[in-house]
Amino acid sequence: MTISVYFMRAAISICQGPKGANMRRKIGFDLIIPLVVAACFTLLNLAPFFRNAEYGVYDLFLHIKPAVEEEESILFLDIDDTAIANVGVFPWSRDIMADGLILMKEFEAAYAVFDIEYTEQSPRGVNAALLSDEIPGSFDSKFSEINQKIGDLFRALQEEMIPLNDAGVFIEELTGYTLQSRDILLEKVQDIARDNDSYLGRAARLFEKAYFTESTRMLRRAISSST
Repeated sequence: MTISVYFMRAAISICQGPKGANMRRKIGFDLIIPLVVAACFTLLNLAPFFRNAEYGVYDLFLHIKPAVEEEESILFLDIDDTAIANVGVFPWSRDIMADGLILMKEFEAAYAVFDIEYTEQSPRGVNAALLSDEIPGSFDSKFSEINQKIGDLFRALQEEMIPLNDAGVFIEELTGYTLQSRDILLEKVQDIARDNDSYLGRAARLFEKAYFTESTRMLRRAISSST
């Protein structure tokens, strides 16, 4: 404590002496010069020609500086106007991203990093392949089988191959088969409306090394809902 007080007194005495005036003057210049320079550049920054010159110098340095070496193993997916026009919507729906992950899995890509946050539930999509290919064939097949069974039953009754008293048993079997076919078709129709969130999740699990941007807001919501 005594040593600190001694040095403080020595500093005060120096500032109060003849050298103190020079020191105060030097400190004043050290403060004024940066303030003046900052004020000048602030005023110059308001002028359009100075901003254009600044951008020009920046572009010049970009051309002088050697380009960053690109890693050939890293591929950036650029969603440009052509890509948007081909798909028809932007942002791309999650089923398109899922299809991309599946395709990348077939090409044995090492990693996939998504610089996008999936924070909201995605609207359901339409399984176009199922709607256009499988559904019509399933309906045709089931209705053809039902029509065939109805025709066989009436033909057997007409030719008296089945007594009328026994027709009720065959009608019950036909009714049961019709209900079973209805349930199968309804289950398949429900698959037309696809949960794109679940589809993307399954594709990411298949890919194994897909990384997504996490939202702290969604994490807090998930933690609060679990508690």
